[in-house]
Amino acid sequence: MKKYVLTLCSLLFFTVVFAQVGINTITPSPASSLDVSSSSDNIIFGGLMPPKVNLAERALIAVTPADDGLLIYLIDGTQRCLQIYDGSMAQWRNIYCMPFNNPPVATHVTANSPVFEPGAIVNGAYVYGDAEGDLEGASTFQWYLADDAAGTLNLQPILGATSQTYTIVVGDLGKYVSFAVTPIALTGTLIGVEKFSAFRGPIQTNTPPVASAVAISGCFSNGELLSGSYTYTDADGDLEGATTFQWYRATDNAGTGAVSIAGATSINYTVQLADVGFYLALAVTPVALTGTSPGTAAYSSYGGAVLASGGCLPWINELHYDNTGADINEGVEIAGLAGLDLSDFRIYFYNGADGTFYDNISLLGIIDNESNNFGALWFPRPGIDDGPDGLALFQISTNTIIQFLSYEGSFIATNGPASGMGSIDIGVEELSNQPVGESLQLTGTGNQYNDFLWSNFAASSPGDLNASQVIN
Repeated sequence: MKKYVLTLCSLLFFTVVFAQVGINTITPSPASSLDVSSSSDNIIFGGLMPPKVNLAERALIAVTPADDGLLIYLIDGTQRCLQIYDGSMAQWRNIYCMPFNNPPVATHVTANSPVFEPGAIVNGAYVYGDAEGDLEGASTFQWYLADDAAGTLNLQPILGATSQTYTIVVGDLGKYVSFAVTPIALTGTLIGVEKFSAFRGPIQTNTPPVASAVAISGCFSNGELLSGSYTYTDADGDLEGATTFQWYRATDNAGTGAVSIAGATSINYTVQLADVGFYLALAVTPVALTGTSPGTAAYSSYGGAVLASGGCLPWINELHYDNTGADINEGVEIAGLAGLDLSDFRIYFYNGADGTFYDNISLLGIIDNESNNFGALWFPRPGIDDGPDGLALFQISTNTIIQFLSYEGSFIATNGPASGMGSIDIGVEELSNQPVGESLQLTGTGNQYNDFLWSNFAASSPGDLNASQVIN
C-alpha cells in the first residue's frame, strides 16, 4: 500500500514541475513555459500586448539585475518603443521604435485685399508643408473677426465663412479680419495645427467716386465728332476703373424730353442726322477699381441745336478800316457757334503791296448766344491799312488758315501762315468819305460763312450779329 502512494505522489510532483502553460492552446510547446496562440478557433485572432508605460511610470518599476529581460512598451511624446531591461548594464534598451510622422503645417498665412471696406473681397493665402512629404488633402479654412489688431478682443469665427475668400459686409465695420488654415494631409498624421494670418483692418466705410466738370467740345453739326471730358476723383484714393458713358438727346438746352441714344456709350460721339434740331449731352458714371462703386452719373450741359451742316468754324463777319476824317473804331468781328472759345484763333493783317503781314492779334472770349445758338465778338485794331490789303483767320490747334479775305483787290501772301495763298476779294470796300458808324458786313440768311453776302453802307454793330443777318 505504501508503495502505491509513493508512486502517485512522484507522478504528481513531476507533472507540476514540468507543466507548460498555454493560452488559446491545449497543446503548448514543450520547449516553452508559456505558449500564446493567436487563435483558439482559427476564427478570432489576437496578439500579445506588452505592458504600456510612459517614462514616469517606467521609473517606478523596481528593477534589479535579476529582472534582466523584462519587457515593456514605452509610449512618451513621440517615442513609441518596445524595450527590454538590460540587468547587467542597469538600463532599458530599445528592441524596436515605431517611426514618427509629423503633422502637416501651414505657413505664410495671409489675408490680402487692396482695401478693407464693405464689398471688398479678401483673399486668403498660405503655404502647405509636410516633413515627410505627405500630400495635402482637404485643408479647412475659417475667417475670424476681432475687435483689435492682435486678435485678442472678442475673437469670433464668421458663420459660414469657410472658403479661401471672404466678402466684407457692413456688419464688419470697425472690426479686424483674419484668415485661418487647418492643414490636412492625405496620408500620415492627417491634421495639423490651425494657423492664423495677421488681423487686417480696421474695416471702414468707403465713399463712391465722383465725376465732375463734364464737358463737350466740338461742333454740334451732322457728321461732326464731339469729344467728352471730365474729372475723376475719389476721396479714399481708389483708382478709376471702367467708367461708363451715355449720350442723350433732348428737345431743348434744359434737357426736356431727354432720351438715351442707343449705342452711344463711349466718351466721343459722331453727330447723326437724327440729332438735327435736337440738343446733346454726355453723362459720365464714375467707376472705381476698388471700394464703393459706381458713383452717381454726372451730366454735361446740353449743347445745340444740332445743325444739318456747317456752323463748326467761326468766320469774319464784319470789318471797318476807313471813314471820313480820322479813322475811328476800326476792327474785325468774328461770328460763329455759341460757346466757341476763340482763344484757339488769331487774325493776321496783310499788306497787299508786298504780301507780308504787318500785325497779328490773339482772339480771346467765348461767343455768346444771340440768335439760334450763334453770336459774334468784336476785336478792335486801330490803324488797319486801306486796300488793297487783307486779313487771315488762323486756327492755332490745327495750324490752318480758315479764311484769307481781302478788300480793294486780291494778292498772294508771301510770309506768315498764309504764305503762298491767294486772297479772296470780298467785293466791297470802304471809301475815304465813308460816314462814321458804318462798316462792311455780311447779310442774308444761314448759319455759315458761305450762306451770306458782303454789303457796304450798313450801320456797324460791333460785337452783335448784323441787322440784316438772319441765323436759321
